[in-house]
Order: sequence, then structure tokens, then C-alpha cells
Amino acid sequence: MRAPAWVAIAVVALTACRGGCKKNDDHHRAIAAMGPKVIDCPPGLARCEGASVWASSGGTVSNDCATPESCLCPWTHVGSCARACVADDVTVIADRNVAVAQLCESGVNQVQAASDERIPCDGPAWLCSKGNLFRCADDATSATAEGTCIRGCAKVSGVDEMLPLPVAGALLCAR
Repeated sequence: MRAPAWVAIAVVALTACRGGCKKNDDHHRAIAAMGPKVIDCPPGLARCEGASVWASSGGTVSNDCATPESCLCPWTHVGSCARACVADDVTVIADRNVAVAQLCESGVNQVQAASDERIPCDGPAWLCSKGNLFRCADDATSATAEGTCIRGCAKVSGVDEMLPLPVAGALLCAR
């Protein structure tokens, strides 16, 4: 299942805001001057930072921020990794109940040889469909499977960052 375009935009916006908005007061003043009075914060996103797994809480945040931190969308700590994150600061579209399992490193290879299946590209950079992993380059209209998940796809809709196949497999393949 492909994520709607607004989710991909939200992933980019939340990723940028989570790290970059803390650092740049001018950025927030510019946002407040040009746009709506609230920032929509979609639920259903998850990320891992320094072995801590976070899930987006959803809702809205006022964009007339007293401090950069007051403009950040709410994230809830949902667990910790025993070892490490599969990849730090990568946001995925996933429910909080699968976030820890998918975002924490397991040390087990999740991918085997690819099939020859093709799909159209119109969403995330990496996605899993029918047990196959597909990487859609920026200008691609379709993609061939680059790997097959040993246990099928996880309940993660996609990853909107170009990552190596083993990392994408760890995030998108069921464990």
C-alpha cells in the first residue's frame, strides 16, 4: 500500500523540523509570517535516535512560536533499542506498535535474492509490496524488486530516504 503524497511531505517536513528548527529562530519567524496559524502534525510516523524510538502524536501546533522548541510537533517515546537503531534519524510511516521492532537493530539479515517483479513509482523512495523491496529513484517511473523479505513485509508503509538495501530491508521487512 502506498502512502498518500501528504504523508511523504509530512515526513520531509517533520524530519527537517525535528533537527533543523531547533537551530534557526529566523526560520520560525519566516514560517509564521508567511503561512497558516497552525502546523499540522500527522500521526503514524516513527523514528529512532540514539537507541530511543519515538512516534508522532498528531495534532496541531501554533506557528507563532515563542521559542523554536515550541513549534516542534509532538513525539512520544515508545521504547528503547537493546543494541542500536537500524538507522538514526530516519522517519518511517508506521504504527507505534511496530515501531520498536522495525527501527531497532536485530543483527539478523532480513533480505534474500530479488524477484523480477516491477511496480510503478509514485511515493516513497523505498517500499515493500508482496514481500518484495522496491527502490524508486527520483526520476524513475517504475522499479524492479531489489530484494525479497524473508518473512514478508512489515506493517511499515515506506521510507522516504535513499538507504542501502540492508538498511531498507531491516526497516521494511517483517521480523
